[in-house]
Amino acid sequence: MSGRLTRLKKIASGLTLFAVSSFILLALLELAARILLPGPQFDTRLPLYPYVEQEREVVLPGIASQSRYSTNRWGFRGEDPPEMWDEAFTVVTVGGSTTRDYYLDDSKTWSAILQDELRDTSPDVWVGNAGLDGHSTRGHLILMDEVIRDVNPDVVVLLVGVNDLSISFSQAEVEAYDLKTAHPLASSRLFSALRIVKQIALDGVYVVDDVGGYTDFEPAIAEEDIFTPLPDDLREVLPSLPLFRDNLNRIIDLAEELDIQLVILTQPALLDDTPYWDTVWGKAYWVEEQSLQISGATFWRMLDIFNQTALEVCAERDVICYDLASNIAHSEENFYDFVHFTEMGSQRVGEHVARVIESEVMK
Repeated sequence: MSGRLTRLKKIASGLTLFAVSSFILLALLELAARILLPGPQFDTRLPLYPYVEQEREVVLPGIASQSRYSTNRWGFRGEDPPEMWDEAFTVVTVGGSTTRDYYLDDSKTWSAILQDELRDTSPDVWVGNAGLDGHSTRGHLILMDEVIRDVNPDVVVLLVGVNDLSISFSQAEVEAYDLKTAHPLASSRLFSALRIVKQIALDGVYVVDDVGGYTDFEPAIAEEDIFTPLPDDLREVLPSLPLFRDNLNRIIDLAEELDIQLVILTQPALLDDTPYWDTVWGKAYWVEEQSLQISGATFWRMLDIFNQTALEVCAERDVICYDLASNIAHSEENFYDFVHFTEMGSQRVGEHVARVIESEVMK
């Protein structure tokens, strides 16, 4: 009997030693991962990673082949925030990929152009780019509450519309419209690193330098290409539209609570309501299994509904709203795909937004 107890004690002791050693090892690996791979500075649902440095080769029309992508200590694109924060005129730009401008060089994003334009007359201006790919107003609400509340800039510029529209193209996205809670291990840098390894090794996810093909607009003229029948009032097939309106109002409420000046921009596009775009598929390539089969012209008409809704909300709430969509031409000079800006398009956006801030905010 005593021999059996002795063996059990040895097994228990060995398991305890293994558990403690494993815990210490994981803790050390987590510490190393946090040193080498700093995590998001704010909410784990907002992938704002600090001090990212990338040099890239890009194959897209209207964009330089060599570009640099970097982030500051907050995970924004742009310079580090000024040391004398309260003495500077501070602006944060918020939006999806058309704000982040991922493929453009740091100096060519419309947020960087905005800073350059404003500094011509006010050297103490700082602009941080908090754009996040794929984010709609549901994500902007979190960013306003978790980031803007903390950093407290003078102005937030919000470019909205296309990602909220895209939610209506996928029933799965509509059903999952509310932001999911963060994964229990989302704050672990070791978990994040292992997930990246898993994606590359098992899921076949990889990074490519050549991102061409975005502008290969697919004709929709073959006999088998049949568009989804739609009602006269397109609002009937846009279930994310009421949510978009509600989120804009909630964002405005937050800006008022925080005493931050809000400037809302409508989303321009290459697409237009013309016979040519009636012959091209209006596919949002960033949406998996798009449920609505529509033309490029219909895509634009739907986006215009979201733009007009933004203008209506701004008028109702007495908020500055600039109709950027009406002031950036539907031209391949300005866009390399349906909605993303070339360097020329970005330059024009930055200049327009600068004039709005100078005339409406800094007056």
